[in-house]
Amino acid sequence: MRNAILIADRVVAGGKHQGSIWKVFAKRGMGFFAATVDGSDTEPIEDFALPPAAGSPKSSIAGVVTDRDTGLPAAGVAVTFGGHSSGFAGSYAAVTDAAGNYQIKNVFLGTYPKVAASGNGYERQVRTVTVTKQPGTVDWAVRRDWAASQGGAQLVDFSGDDYTAYGCGPGQAIDMSPGSGWSTDAVLTEGTAIEPRFITVQLPAAIDLTSVEINPTGNCGDDASASTGDYRVETSPDGTAWTVAASGHFGPADRDRATAVPLSAGTTGVRLVRYTMLGTQVADEGGSCPSDLSGCSYVDTVEVGVYGAGG
Repeated sequence: MRNAILIADRVVAGGKHQGSIWKVFAKRGMGFFAATVDGSDTEPIEDFALPPAAGSPKSSIAGVVTDRDTGLPAAGVAVTFGGHSSGFAGSYAAVTDAAGNYQIKNVFLGTYPKVAASGNGYERQVRTVTVTKQPGTVDWAVRRDWAASQGGAQLVDFSGDDYTAYGCGPGQAIDMSPGSGWSTDAVLTEGTAIEPRFITVQLPAAIDLTSVEINPTGNCGDDASASTGDYRVETSPDGTAWTVAASGHFGPADRDRATAVPLSAGTTGVRLVRYTMLGTQVADEGGSCPSDLSGCSYVDTVEVGVYGAGG
């Protein structure tokens, strides 16, 4: 919002109100070094500083972004300065080339609390970067989530009611955003067991799995009882032959975070992953159905991540 108003003033009024606008925002903690990674960031950094004066020294940072699992260059990854990467001219941002290289020039000196590297299916890393007169080198090693839709994975099948229109559809389970998730109907079969609700994700390439991580938390306005309880993960090289790679139960300790599930089989040459929600956490909340707990009507998962080497 701050940056949009500043740009609007430049377009409409030639920038003559820039000083006044900055004073208003700085007084409210949205000064020059204030930062959020993006609109889903729940922990913004406040700052009360006005912008450096015109003519203040500037410098640059550059570096290489590599894939953490393979050590190879990570192309198409965006390196951005939180609070200064709105897509307008002069934004502090760059995207890595085929060799994983990037450079961001003309950056005012100072300490920027939320500089991030992410995109093209790679999970976000955030760090504090201090820009000095001497051009700096900031390298990154990022991890690719092969199930991420932004990295080329595709949702090819699912079951249960589709709440995409409400921002809670099955695609939200592979959007790399902790601020959204998949919610669907829970049709009870026994206790808190439900008719299976699954998503099938086609990976952009065959990989050898090293980890599958799931955040089973209730979302879309549901209470914690709608978090996934019993689950199953299956893998396939071709969509015909399927292997159960993991199964078990998520409990309260697994909420609000990505939990790595123990893989027992089906980890080589994986092209498709099917994740199935088999129950809710109503019993973990000390309840049973029927009741007014969300888990008696809905079952949710925030995110499914798939990691490994391949491509």
